[in-house]
Amino acid sequence: MKIVWRPGAANDLETILQRRRAYSDASAERLGSAIKRHVSLLEDHAYLGRAVPEVEVEQIREIVESGFRIWYEVRTDSIEIFAVVHSRQDFRELANWNDPEN
Repeated sequence: MKIVWRPGAANDLETILQRRRAYSDASAERLGSAIKRHVSLLEDHAYLGRAVPEVEVEQIREIVESGFRIWYEVRTDSIEIFAVVHSRQDFRELANWNDPEN
């Protein structure tokens, strides 16, 4: 299945990596690679992650990598990554999580 990063999710990841680069370029590189590698597994295993408990919709799922929750939606022909947030962040803070423009 094709993986699509919504602009908001791509921005989330870049912001996380920029913050990490402030401390260590190598650490940011490792984190970015780990997240992208984990996401790539979804191409063949769309339901690899668990359903997001805050939403209770089977198609809205998450995988966790290095303390970051990667939220995605299983669609008919694609996997849409819509957010990458620290596991301490409250899902309800993401008011636009289901906005296709985000």
